[in-house]
Amino acid sequence: MLNTTKEHNDVILAITQFHSSDLLQEDIQQLPNDLQEIFDFVLDTHYGDNIETRRKMLRIKELVSNYAQALKPFSEAQVQQSCTNYQETIN
Repeated sequence: MLNTTKEHNDVILAITQFHSSDLLQEDIQQLPNDLQEIFDFVLDTHYGDNIETRRKMLRIKELVSNYAQALKPFSEAQVQQSCTNYQETIN
């Protein structure tokens, strides 16, 4: 039997470290809108003519939108504090 507790803790710790990184210090709720703006720009170029590129962009936007939706009930400060608290309990 695998040590699922350790694996679970490792996964959650990695997620909290990623979320606490400088990459996600901006408002997560704004990310889907930012992506849409970028994608609209790309679609106006010859790269936007590629159906595979369009599929990838839609998949990424859906993923980020779902992530933002999952965290919507919480303030950015609550999310950051939860990540910090979890990291402290593991270390």
